[in-house]
Amino acid sequence: MMPKSKQVVIDKSAFDGIRTDALCGFARCHVLLVSDTLLYECATSDERRKKGLDRYEKLVRDGAHWCSMSTEYIEWEGKNSRPYPRLLANAQKTEWIRAQTENLDVMLDSQITNKSRDSHWAMPRRMFLEMSRQLHERVCSELPHVASEIRDLPDCKFARFQTWLNGIDTYSDIHELALQWLPSRWIGNTAQFCTSREWMAWQHLRLSLAVQRDYVYLRQKGGDPGNRLAEHDDRDVEYVLLLSRADGIITRDKKLVEPLTRAAFPEKDVFSSLEEVPESYRCDWTNP
Repeated sequence: MMPKSKQVVIDKSAFDGIRTDALCGFARCHVLLVSDTLLYECATSDERRKKGLDRYEKLVRDGAHWCSMSTEYIEWEGKNSRPYPRLLANAQKTEWIRAQTENLDVMLDSQITNKSRDSHWAMPRRMFLEMSRQLHERVCSELPHVASEIRDLPDCKFARFQTWLNGIDTYSDIHELALQWLPSRWIGNTAQFCTSREWMAWQHLRLSLAVQRDYVYLRQKGGDPGNRLAEHDDRDVEYVLLLSRADGIITRDKKLVEPLTRAAFPEKDVFSSLEEVPESYRCDWTNP
C-alpha cells in the first residue's frame, strides 16, 4: 500500500447492498477498509451469520484490508502520547485472515463478540442512554427556554448534527472529558493525551457527544431511545470515526452514518455506490 493511497471505508448497509463480485473487484484496485465493527455485525446477525462471514472473508482474501475499532486506536494513542497515524489498515491481521491460519468464526466468538458485548458496550449505554436521560430531565426542570429551543430544531438530522457539533467544538473541553470518560490505565501522560481534534480519541468523544445531544432532542419530542437503538448508533459512530483518517465512506445509511459524516467531516467523500467513487481513489499496485 502506498503512503498517500486514498482509503475508503464501507459500512454494513453498503456491504449488504452491493454484490460480492463487485466488492471483490473494487477491493483489488482500491484501499477498501473492512473494519472490526463490520466483522462484529456480520458475526451477530444470527439469521445471516455464515453468509455474512463468508462474504467478509472472501472480500479480505480478494484485496480488502482489515482495520480495528475505537478501543484499539484510543489505547494506542494513550500509550504513545500522540495521535494515531493516518494509515488504518492492519497488515498483520489482514494477512492472518487471508492465510486462514485459524477459523474466522472461532476468532470472532473468542475475541470480537465477547469484547463488544461487554466492555465496549458500557460506554454507549452510559453516554447515549443514561446521560441523555439526565440532560433531558435537567433541561425540562431547570432550563425550559433551552427545552423549547431544542424542540424547535429542524427535523433534518444533518442540520441538527451541525448544530450539536458547532456547540461541542465551541464550548466543550474534549481533553478534560477524555480524562473523565476513558480508563486511566489507557493513558500514559494525561497532559499530552487528546489535546486537539487530530486525535482519534478526540473525534470519538466529539461524535458520541453529538449523538448524545440528539438523543436529548428525541426525548424532548416524546421519544424514548432504547438499548437496541443505542447499540446500533454506537456501531455507526465507529464507522464515522474512521473518517478522521480515511478519505471517504461507502454507505447507504441515511439515518445516522450519512448525516453525521457530512456534518462532522464535510471535507470527506460520501458515496452510496462503487460507481460514485472517482478514479483518484484507484490504487492498482499490480500495475504501477
